[in-house]
Amino acid sequence: MIQWTDHHYRTLFRSISSCPTLYTEMIMDDALVHQHRISPFFETIEPWLRCGRSEDPIAVQLGGGGRCGSPSSVNQASIETFCLASELVVGYGRAHNPFPFGELNVNSGCPSGKAVSRGFGADLMRKSSGDHTRALLSQLCRRVGGDVDVTLKCRIGCVERYNRPGPDARVGYEMLRDYVEGAASAGVRKVVLHSRVCVLGGFSTGKNRTVPPLYYDVARRVARDFPGVEVVVNGGVGSLGVAEDILGGRYQGGNGGGEDEIWGWGEGEDLTGCNPGGVMVGRWAYNDVCGMWDADSRFYEKLDRDPTYRRVLEEYFEHCEGLGMRKNNKLDGLPSLIKPLHNIFCGLNGNKQYKQGLDKALKEWGRGGGGFEVGIRELVEGVLAEGYIREDVLEGPISAQRNKAQRGR
Repeated sequence: MIQWTDHHYRTLFRSISSCPTLYTEMIMDDALVHQHRISPFFETIEPWLRCGRSEDPIAVQLGGGGRCGSPSSVNQASIETFCLASELVVGYGRAHNPFPFGELNVNSGCPSGKAVSRGFGADLMRKSSGDHTRALLSQLCRRVGGDVDVTLKCRIGCVERYNRPGPDARVGYEMLRDYVEGAASAGVRKVVLHSRVCVLGGFSTGKNRTVPPLYYDVARRVARDFPGVEVVVNGGVGSLGVAEDILGGRYQGGNGGGEDEIWGWGEGEDLTGCNPGGVMVGRWAYNDVCGMWDADSRFYEKLDRDPTYRRVLEEYFEHCEGLGMRKNNKLDGLPSLIKPLHNIFCGLNGNKQYKQGLDKALKEWGRGGGGFEVGIRELVEGVLAEGYIREDVLEGPISAQRNKAQRGR
């Protein structure tokens, strides 16, 4: 998620859960290529790709590669830029990371107006972009597929306007199956499927995340028809319990009512045993990061880390120490470092007051001109000293506090 799943958030997450694959923010292909052409050293693209040893396994998500209004069915120049960016990602991972990147995820589901206007993201799902998208994935797998797993993120379809598909729409299961088949024939073996249709025009990004109904069963049909492709479900996952239900096939049918006829998902089928291979959790994992505390045991049969809140904070402070604190430094400035900590106490008594205290302290720091006068440890400890979060909560295991909060509801 852009401006959310950065290096600092991912480091915080790893103090809570060790096993789930983490994704970078969506990185634009032309930004990497342009920066590398200006100064052909891997250090120049570090702001987009840096990560620490604890972040493995991690997937790099790339945006771009759009058809961009090309009169030809395939825009070879755009594909070349995307492939060059992918080679830079692989090279950087080998040369500068403590581990190579394991996955390169192609974003063909971003619904933003900027993405659609530039021909990438969900625009790659248009019928008229089919040849281009297949060519993009085929060339990408050929050039970097031996070094990294090339995966695809997409929607279950795209329409021009809500409830008015338009002539270039991709709606109905048959058209989705054709799209996945093209990706699989190119060499893609993993598809992250956001279980909503994308509305290309007239909808904000926020509306595209919430208004189109979810159809989890569509992912199960894809899993049935493409046994050689790992299908990962995305969209509307607001707890680990929901993720378990999706993986167990306990979400039956769509929830679109009469819209089923418009969007062509048809009647329910017997999908017993046709379950997806994974679930991608988005904003919930950011808004309630400690809600992931038992993901390792639930989904990977590993022991949970189950640290105390104090331990999570201490590890994060250690990560931040030595980083620049200049106010205008977007990567390592105090506002960027504080951002992931806003939701660490989600669901607990005092969380609202803690967040307000954090915002107040940050504003006071900003009014003072920023700089090196205060570090993140000093600022956060100053807020906690106000007693918004009880000391026994800070010193107790996350599991105990989460279970207690659940019983109190």
